[in-house]
Amino acid sequence: MKSTYRVVVAMLAVAPIALGQPAEQDAAEAADPRFEFIEVDPGSSGYRGFERAVFADFVDAAEGDAAARQRLVDACAQAIEIDARNAEAIAWRGAARMFNAGSASEAGDFMAAMRHTNEALADLDEARELEPENPGVRMVAATTLLNLAAYHPIDRMAKGYAAKGIDDAIAALSKLYENWNEQPIGVKGQLLIGVARGYDRMGETKKARDWFNRVIGAAPGTTWAEQAQAWIDAADKRASEF
Repeated sequence: MKSTYRVVVAMLAVAPIALGQPAEQDAAEAADPRFEFIEVDPGSSGYRGFERAVFADFVDAAEGDAAARQRLVDACAQAIEIDARNAEAIAWRGAARMFNAGSASEAGDFMAAMRHTNEALADLDEARELEPENPGVRMVAATTLLNLAAYHPIDRMAKGYAAKGIDDAIAALSKLYENWNEQPIGVKGQLLIGVARGYDRMGETKKARDWFNRVIGAAPGTTWAEQAQAWIDAADKRASEF
């Protein structure tokens, strides 16, 4: 359990989460390789672009920066204090709370780790209920849940997280399809492979293969495409051995 929470927290932060890019983003930030933002108009479906305020600190916090972790928590708290219905801030607070689960697990306090995980999941549920059409909310929820599913040791629970994460990812993708060609290739690969891995975790191999093929078509030449092809090759090899 200890390693599970550590890996999940790290994966949540270092994965290129599919996020939004408001029009006023400056060139220096856009050039930072840690940032890859979707093309969604601010105000669409309630979208605020809150991730711009917290994403760098989220990444740094996962790398052990205590000050960044505190800034992340404070930014979420301040946004929610100003607007208790800020669904994006609530979703990011949920993702940040996974750090608490990780810390508790590192200390061997698995009851506390479970409590913090439940708090994180409750935030994701609240954010989704407040703004179900907001891609900024659904992407954070999708990434959190799909990574949790990938490393959770209890199969039944992992499959449940995967199913929810898939729903969130597909809901987010539906917002991107309106201007699909403008979306960064890494964003496409990350979201699509998340769905593919979710179906694989659920044991739905036919659906997984379909989504891995979508990754190859949408993000050719990327790490995501290489990983998708590796999964397909491994599946084909297993099938040929029977």
